[in-house]
Order: sequence, then structure tokens, then C-alpha cells
Amino acid sequence: MDEYLEFSNNSYVQAICHNTYVQCNNDGIKFDATINIPEGLSLENIELCRLFSNLLNNAMEACNKFNGKDKIIKVVTSIESSWISIKIINSFNGIVNSEDKTLYTTKSDKVNNGLGMKIINESLEKHGGFMNCKWDDKFFNITVHLPIAN
Repeated sequence: MDEYLEFSNNSYVQAICHNTYVQCNNDGIKFDATINIPEGLSLENIELCRLFSNLLNNAMEACNKFNGKDKIIKVVTSIESSWISIKIINSFNGIVNSEDKTLYTTKSDKVNNGLGMKIINESLEKHGGFMNCKWDDKFFNITVHLPIAN
């Protein structure tokens, strides 16, 4: 795998996506991402890394539990007005552990697992963002919305 694929205009997100691409390739998951991080995003690079790392790790774990043939992770961003939306669609087994619009880990060890969604929610709360999730029996779709400073 000597080819260089550009996934993002942000070098930190690019590195995370490249690592995800390599892991996905090893696991038989098709990974596709087009991520444009605008100037004025209130997240510092470390927070941006934590956000993307957790979102993509969750997507990979879900894909690896999926028994279907076509495992995919697709990431796209869009910018409207003063908001960036980061949308991740991934294959998954249709099992969701949620209560009152809150997602919880499906892993058996709930004490030492499930921190990813907590970290994502903390970043969103801190910066005035929010997320939407929807799913069917094969695909999970999470969209994170963050404000962009003018």
C-alpha cells in the first residue's frame, strides 16, 4: 500500500484518516473520506483529533461486528452558514444500546468501555455543537454539527 490518498485538508485529520484507511484495508472495510476543516473551527487540534479518533474507532468496531459482505465507512463534511457537519455512515449489525436519545456501549464490560461517546459529547457540549444519529438494520449514520467562528 504505497499510494497516498488525500482525505482531509487538515494534517491531523489526514493522519487519523490514513491510519483508519490502513486498518480498514486490513479488515476488509472500504473507507472513503472527504473532509474539509474550515478556518475558525473552535476546536483545538487535540480536540479535533479526539473527536475524529473516537468517531472513526466506533465506526471500525461496528463494521467489524457486521456479518455482511460490503463493509463500508464513508465520511463527508459540509459547511452551511456558520456550521460544519461531519457525517459518518458505516455498516453495522443493527444492534444499538440507547436510552432517552443517549447511546451506550454494546460491549459487555461497560466500566472500561464506552468512553468514546462520552468524549464526543463532551467536545460537542464544550463548543456548542450537537449530533444526530439514525440507523437501520445495516447502516449507522452519525452527524456531528459544530459552529464555525465568523
